[in-house]
Amino acid sequence: MRHGILLLYEMLNRTGAEWTLGPLALAHALDISYEPLTDIAIYHEDIARIDINELIRWGITRIFRTAEPGFSNRAIHVRGLPCISPRDIMASIHLNPGYPLMMRILEKTSSLKETLDPAR
Repeated sequence: MRHGILLLYEMLNRTGAEWTLGPLALAHALDISYEPLTDIAIYHEDIARIDINELIRWGITRIFRTAEPGFSNRAIHVRGLPCISPRDIMASIHLNPGYPLMMRILEKTSSLKETLDPAR
Protein backbone atom coordinates (compact mmCIF):
# COMPACT_ATOMS: atom_id res chain seq x y z
CA MET A 1 0.00 0.00 0.00
CA ARG A 2 2.73 2.49 0.97
CA HIS A 3 4.56 1.83 -2.32
CA GLY A 4 1.38 2.60 -4.28
CA ILE A 5 0.89 5.87 -2.40
CA LEU A 6 4.47 6.89 -3.16
CA LEU A 7 3.94 6.21 -6.87
CA LEU A 8 0.74 8.27 -6.79
CA TYR A 9 2.64 11.13 -5.08
CA GLU A 10 5.34 10.94 -7.74
CA MET A 11 2.77 11.09 -10.55
CA LEU A 12 1.00 14.09 -8.99
CA ASN A 13 4.26 15.93 -8.31
CA ARG A 14 5.29 15.55 -11.96
CA THR A 15 2.19 17.53 -13.00
CA GLY A 16 3.30 20.65 -11.13
CA ALA A 17 -0.20 20.97 -9.64
CA GLU A 18 -0.63 21.92 -6.01
CA TRP A 19 -2.26 19.03 -4.14
CA THR A 20 -2.72 17.15 -0.86
CA LEU A 21 -4.93 14.29 0.14
CA GLY A 22 -8.52 15.43 0.45
CA PRO A 23 -11.15 15.58 3.19
CA LEU A 24 -12.19 11.94 2.79
CA ALA A 25 -8.58 10.85 3.22
CA LEU A 26 -8.37 13.10 6.29
CA ALA A 27 -11.53 11.47 7.68
CA HIS A 28 -9.98 8.06 7.06
CA ALA A 29 -6.74 9.06 8.78
CA LEU A 30 -8.68 10.38 11.79
CA ASP A 31 -10.80 7.19 11.98
CA ILE A 32 -14.02 9.07 11.16
CA SER A 33 -14.57 6.97 8.06
CA TYR A 34 -13.38 3.58 6.96
CA GLU A 35 -13.66 4.40 3.27
CA PRO A 36 -10.40 3.93 1.39
CA LEU A 37 -8.27 6.94 0.46
CA THR A 38 -10.22 7.98 -2.61
CA ASP A 39 -9.84 11.74 -2.87
CA ILE A 40 -7.26 14.44 -3.34
CA ALA A 41 -7.41 18.20 -2.89
CA ILE A 42 -6.18 20.32 -5.80
CA TYR A 43 -6.02 24.08 -6.21
CA HIS A 44 -8.93 24.83 -8.55
CA GLU A 45 -6.75 26.53 -11.18
CA ASP A 46 -4.46 23.46 -11.36
CA ILE A 47 -7.13 20.87 -12.13
CA ALA A 48 -6.50 21.12 -15.88
CA ARG A 49 -2.92 19.88 -15.27
CA ILE A 50 -4.17 16.55 -13.90
CA ASP A 51 -4.99 13.54 -16.08
CA ILE A 52 -8.31 12.44 -14.62
CA ASN A 53 -8.00 8.97 -16.20
CA GLU A 54 -4.67 8.50 -14.43
CA LEU A 55 -6.27 9.43 -11.10
CA ILE A 56 -9.06 6.91 -11.68
CA ARG A 57 -6.45 4.25 -12.43
CA TRP A 58 -4.96 4.97 -8.99
CA GLY A 59 -8.38 4.69 -7.32
CA ILE A 60 -8.94 8.42 -6.82
CA THR A 61 -12.64 9.01 -7.46
CA ARG A 62 -13.13 12.55 -6.12
CA ILE A 63 -11.34 15.86 -6.40
CA PHE A 64 -11.83 18.47 -3.69
CA ARG A 65 -11.27 21.89 -5.27
CA THR A 66 -9.43 24.37 -3.08
CA ALA A 67 -10.03 28.09 -3.18
CA GLU A 68 -6.66 29.42 -2.09
CA PRO A 69 -3.19 28.84 -3.53
CA GLY A 70 -0.60 27.77 -0.99
CA PHE A 71 -2.94 25.36 0.76
CA SER A 72 -0.41 22.53 0.48
CA ASN A 73 1.93 24.53 2.74
CA ARG A 74 -0.77 24.36 5.43
CA ALA A 75 -1.31 20.60 5.07
CA ILE A 76 -1.50 18.59 8.23
CA HIS A 77 0.22 15.24 8.44
CA VAL A 78 -1.81 12.48 9.99
CA ARG A 79 -0.09 9.10 10.15
CA GLY A 80 2.48 10.43 7.71
CA LEU A 81 -0.09 11.47 5.09
CA PRO A 82 -0.30 15.12 3.92
CA CYS A 83 -3.98 16.05 4.25
CA ILE A 84 -5.84 19.26 3.56
CA SER A 85 -6.13 21.41 6.68
CA PRO A 86 -9.47 22.17 8.37
CA ARG A 87 -8.91 25.86 7.53
CA ASP A 88 -8.70 25.07 3.82
CA ILE A 89 -11.70 22.73 3.93
CA MET A 90 -13.80 25.55 5.41
CA ALA A 91 -12.45 28.12 2.92
CA SER A 92 -13.27 25.83 -0.02
CA ILE A 93 -16.68 24.42 0.84
CA HIS A 94 -18.38 26.76 -1.64
CA LEU A 95 -16.45 25.11 -4.50
CA ASN A 96 -17.55 21.60 -3.44
CA PRO A 97 -21.31 21.48 -2.83
CA GLY A 98 -22.54 18.15 -1.51
CA TYR A 99 -19.09 16.75 -0.78
CA PRO A 100 -19.68 13.70 1.47
CA LEU A 101 -18.81 13.66 5.16
CA MET A 102 -18.03 17.39 5.14
CA MET A 103 -19.80 18.26 8.38
CA ARG A 104 -18.49 15.19 10.25
CA ILE A 105 -14.97 16.05 9.16
CA LEU A 106 -15.34 19.65 10.28
CA GLU A 107 -16.76 18.61 13.66
CA LYS A 108 -13.89 16.20 14.32
CA THR A 109 -11.12 18.43 13.01
CA SER A 110 -12.33 21.62 14.68
CA SER A 111 -11.51 20.11 18.07
CA LEU A 112 -8.05 19.17 16.78
CA LYS A 113 -7.40 22.42 14.95
CA GLU A 114 -5.27 24.03 17.62
CA THR A 115 -2.81 21.14 17.65
CA LEU A 116 -2.82 20.08 14.01
CA ASP A 117 -3.27 23.20 11.88
CA PRO A 118 0.13 24.83 11.20
CA ALA A 119 -1.58 28.07 10.13
CA ARG A 120 -2.33 28.85 13.79
